[in-house]
Amino acid sequence: MHDLVVVSDFHLGRGKNDHTGRYHELEAFFYDDDFRSFCQWLIDDAHKRNAKLRLIINGDAFDLLRIDRPPQTPEATMVERQFGPFMTPDRAARDMADILDGHPVFIDGLARVLVAGHEVVILPGNHDLEIQWPPVRRQIEHALLARVRERATAEREVADAED
Repeated sequence: MHDLVVVSDFHLGRGKNDHTGRYHELEAFFYDDDFRSFCQWLIDDAHKRNAKLRLIINGDAFDLLRIDRPPQTPEATMVERQFGPFMTPDRAARDMADILDGHPVFIDGLARVLVAGHEVVILPGNHDLEIQWPPVRRQIEHALLARVRERATAEREVADAED
């Protein structure tokens, strides 16, 4: 049996640029540190109660509709001017890589949940339907796995130093 924690609608965009320290103009999520703290609180609370946790992000974790402004050029179709260029799996995977790069602290929060032995489930919403495509899922999985490995290694080193 798992404790279920359901959250949604973070709408992560391109996040913060490492070089400039500025958020992308269309970014709508500025709470990465708060989210990581929330994840740590969930872990600590579950540990105190000897409970297993399943963190469910019930749609719109990411916002692939707000990555770039729609083109307003004469060559763009009316649909492109309203909704942006047609999305393909490869383009969505590139956009997802940008989103994940812009939110390393958010990813760290999810990785902490996983390293602590709990589960994370990310469901698609209307702003991130593309997470159903394998190339996009792979981007998310690779980002999480890389951070899980870093955290697990760091935790082992701390445990070894304490022995």
